[in-house]
Amino acid sequence: MEQMTIKQAELELKDRLKNRISLEKIKQFVDRHYRFNIDRNTRKDEYIQARTMYYFISREYTSKSLSDIGALLDKDHATVLHNLKNNHGFYVENNHNYRIGLNSFDDYIIRYVEILESKDNKQDLDVKAIKESVLYIENTKLKEELQDVKAEYEILRQNAKVSSVLSNIVNRIPENKLSLVVERLEAMVKML
Repeated sequence: MEQMTIKQAELELKDRLKNRISLEKIKQFVDRHYRFNIDRNTRKDEYIQARTMYYFISREYTSKSLSDIGALLDKDHATVLHNLKNNHGFYVENNHNYRIGLNSFDDYIIRYVEILESKDNKQDLDVKAIKESVLYIENTKLKEELQDVKAEYEILRQNAKVSSVLSNIVNRIPENKLSLVVERLEAMVKML
């Protein structure tokens, strides 16, 4: 038995998931991720990002035409194509929130299809998929916040060490020489 590469497994999974979700559900997912309605007619960057995500996901997970994909947002096929060609790659490389959205959608669609294929409680499908999607996004954001807090803590810890060292040095300076030391330190800081 041949071992499947990761790329082959991803392609097989995408084939299995393709056309199992509607454009409306994809739009709802992107609306929830960005916390606003993406069909608002504005050129603000966050809206362009959100619409680009919708176009990309729709293209990847449905067989709908560019015209059909754009029609839901009142856009034509040329707008969809332009966004996919010019914006998607840029946002993948430079926008962390965009990458998080794409990754969380991958998890969302897998869970959505698993729930769809299960025999029990089909009427609760949307509720379960939405809850799992929201929990995944919240978890990802909490992880980011934790990393930020850890980075801030490390900076504060380093500052405390520097402060302690400086305090020890200042305590050893005779009082009559303190103004001279301050003057020289200020000159050194200016040279940096």
